[in-house]
Amino acid sequence: MKKILCYLLCIILLVQISVAPVKAETGNYKAFKGENYKIEISSQSEWDGGYTVNVSITNTGKSKINEWAIRGHAKGFINNVWNAVECKNSKYIMFKSSDNGIIMPDQTVTFGYSIQGGQFSDISDVE
Repeated sequence: MKKILCYLLCIILLVQISVAPVKAETGNYKAFKGENYKIEISSQSEWDGGYTVNVSITNTGKSKINEWAIRGHAKGFINNVWNAVECKNSKYIMFKSSDNGIIMPDQTVTFGYSIQGGQFSDISDVE
């Protein structure tokens, strides 16, 4: 039942965020910009078969964002998450807020995760 509620919450939250992402990328940095938000992902470490990243979500709009959630594509298995909650899904990696759920205008929240069995370059389609 908890898994179903997590999936539903993630889907509801994702629908609330306007999606029109623009992507920017360099070796160990990726940015995705949508209407009223910006997501920045930076590689903290990479090794053969895995990586650790920090993710920043900035509210670029004029209204607060309540209970954020993001999703994206990546290969591998998440083996550690901090400052967020992972919602498992077969097609996407999905995260939702833990205790940092409200993002006021011009404010940023951060979280991170580690993946085993993938590369930083595998991250795509984040929204």
